[in-house]
Order: sequence, then structure tokens, then C-alpha cells
Amino acid sequence: MGHEQQRKLPFNTIGTTSHLQKMSIPEAVNVLLISAHGDWAERVRSVDPTRVHVSDLHASDFAEEGGALYPPRWNTEGAPTTNRNDRDRLLREAHVILLGLPYPTRLYDRTRELQWVHHPNAGTSNLWDSDFWEAPIPVTSSRGSNYALPIAESVVAGAMMLARGLHVGARGSMSRRDYADNVTLGRKTMGIVGLGGIGLHVARLAKGLGMTVLATRRSATRRERNAVVDEVLPAADLHDMLSRSDFVAVCVMLTKETTGLLGAAEFAAMKPGAVIINVARGEVIDEPAMIDALEAGRLGGAYLDVYAGELSGTPPPKALLDHPRVVLTPHISGVADEPGTVGIDLFLDNLRNFLDGKPLLNVIDWARGY
Repeated sequence: MGHEQQRKLPFNTIGTTSHLQKMSIPEAVNVLLISAHGDWAERVRSVDPTRVHVSDLHASDFAEEGGALYPPRWNTEGAPTTNRNDRDRLLREAHVILLGLPYPTRLYDRTRELQWVHHPNAGTSNLWDSDFWEAPIPVTSSRGSNYALPIAESVVAGAMMLARGLHVGARGSMSRRDYADNVTLGRKTMGIVGLGGIGLHVARLAKGLGMTVLATRRSATRRERNAVVDEVLPAADLHDMLSRSDFVAVCVMLTKETTGLLGAAEFAAMKPGAVIINVARGEVIDEPAMIDALEAGRLGGAYLDVYAGELSGTPPPKALLDHPRVVLTPHISGVADEPGTVGIDLFLDNLRNFLDGKPLLNVIDWARGY
């Protein structure tokens, strides 16, 4: 069956456990790494050296073909180390592909034996423009396991910075009057948009500071509480949570549904003077609406590790760069010295499952978007 025919399979056979179980797992499994990092090849091979055959290509190998890369702003350096025939052969023979960044966005239609793809980032929106999106094979992500703790710590650091006026100090002010709006976090409320892996870490850290913690969750059907969250609300109750939160941490996955999730109506619903913290994707927020809320004084401040258009190389709006109550960082909330947090670990666990014919973790649900 050719790939064009495979794409017409009904959804319930796509990327599911039953689909994997129906496949014949070969005795020798060809794993193709694209833009591998560090010791990925060695770690993949060590899962089972007798069965796992590892090949490695970099995005620069595809530069002469002129295709699109993701992210588009990343340039590839170095001359190709393979020719087109070798690349085509490796793609045809690959049973598993492990993507790194950057990667060519048109690879799936060049494969023949492919049974599984892993994207070692949490954000599945990174795959929107690739032909792996909605491919009729399991495609997995590292949602919930990719630098979740460092990102959550960045949320708390941003909240503390704006609460205690450290952003003012960073601009060199030695006037005590400039710190008059300082607040304490201890008896404030942290609202979390998206209670996934990052959101749960944010909740635990905020609770440790003595904050009340609220959160919305897509899967929640009623209001409830758990060990670290005082109230988990259904996503439809977002406005209620916003109205009660002094700090709002945006940790939700970017999907078609969450694009522009926080717009003018949501900023109007927020508690006056609330601070917003975005460590998700810039496109979750309507930036002009956020800038209007900042200028009007309805929004007390913002810590933004992301902004709309960032991954395409578009510079951040000057209104955000120059705003005295905005702290911008260049998507570094996950940068840390802690090993073992990147999605390669989940891939290795999944590779063991794949070799044993067991279900894969974190298979993307195309309808849900992650």
C-alpha cells in the first residue's frame, strides 16, 4: 500500500496501540536520527546493539535539495556528508525516525518501511508544517517529560521578579519610589492555564510559597482538587479562574484550539493588576490585546519566554521590548544543568517498548492536537 492510500485510513487505526500491534516488528530495526544531539546515537544503539541499527543524518545533508526546514529561522552549517541516493536509501529503509532540530519538513513520503516517528520536544505544533502531521503511523512526542521542572522554575522566577520589583532593579533604578508596587507572593493566587507536566510542577512550587493554586485542564469535566491544586477547573471556566488569579501561568499546549486563547475578553476578565507569565508558545496569546491591557494598566506586568512569530525569526514587537513592566527572555526557560530531562529518555523507553511489541507512550492524538 502506497503512502497516499495509507493516509486515507480511518482515524481510529492511526497512531493507536492496535495499529502498532498489527505491524510486524522486524528483527533488525533501522533507526534513523535526524540532527541528533550529543550522544544520542550511542544511547539509541545501546538499547539493543544486536537489533538496533543506527544511521545519522543532519539537516545540512538536505540543504542542497532546497526543501523547507523546521524551525525556518535555523540555518544549517557545513557541507552535506551524503549524496541524494544515500539519503533516499536511508529514508526508505528506516523503521523508526528520531527527529532533532532542525529537520526537513518533507520526509514521510520518502519512506517505505517507517513504523514510528518520535519528536523529542513537548510542543506538537512543531510538526504542523511537516508531512508527519496526521501520518497513519504512531508519532510520539515528549510531552510532560521535556525540561518540565526548569520551565516551571522559570515561571516562579518570573513571578518573583515582577512581584518584588527585580525587573526595576535590573533597569538600574535606585529610587525607592519605583518599588512602591511590590507585593508578596505568599498569600496570592497562582492560576495555571494547562495542568500538564509543566503546570503540575508550577503548582507544587507555588504551593510551597504559600500561594493558593487554581488551574484549568482540558480533560476536567467538573471542579475538583488534588494534592497540590486547590481547584482544578474545566477549560470552559477559564474566565472564572482568570478573575481570581493574581498571577497567570500559561503552560497550555499550542493547538488549533488554543491559538489566540488569551485575547481581549480574557484580559478584561483578569483581576486588575494581574501578572501574566507565558512559557508555552507566543501564539497562545493575542499580543496586541495583551499590549493594550498593559498600556491601560489592567495588566500589572508580563514575563514572556516566548512571543508570536519567534520560531520564524520575526523580532518581538517593540511595544513589548520597551515596556517597563515586561520581562522578555529568548525561549530559555528550559535551559538547565540537569541531565535526563530531554525527550531522548522517553524515546529510549519507547524504543524498548517498540522492540517488545508493547504500546508506545505519548502517541499524538491528531484530533486533540497533542
